[in-house]
Amino acid sequence: MVRVILLLAVCLLGSGCFVFDEIDAGQAIMEKNSPKKPAAEAEGAKPGEAAKPTGSAWWSSARSIDTGPAHTADAGDPNAPVACKIAGGARFMRRGDCLSQGGQPGS
Repeated sequence: MVRVILLLAVCLLGSGCFVFDEIDAGQAIMEKNSPKKPAAEAEGAKPGEAAKPTGSAWWSSARSIDTGPAHTADAGDPNAPVACKIAGGARFMRRGDCLSQGGQPGS
C-alpha cells in the first residue's frame, strides 16, 4: 500500500514539470517574434503630446453632458420634486405623489 501511494505521488508530482519549461520556451518565442515599438508608443502617448489625465485629475476636469439650466417648476406643478413630510419624516418625491399619500409638500 505504501508503495502504491509513493508511486502515485511521484507520478503526480513528476508529470507537471514539463509545463513550466514549455511556458518559458513559448514566452521566449513570443518575445523574439513580436514587433518592437518605440518607447513613446509603448507608453501610450505620442511624441510632443501631453498625457491624458487619469484618476482624480480626470474627475476634476469632467463635465456633465447636460449643461443647460436646471428645470424650475412653479409651486403648482404636480411633477415638481418636493420634500414631503409624511408621518414625522421627510421623503423626496413628486408633488402630486406627496398629496396623494396625504403628506405635506415642502419646498
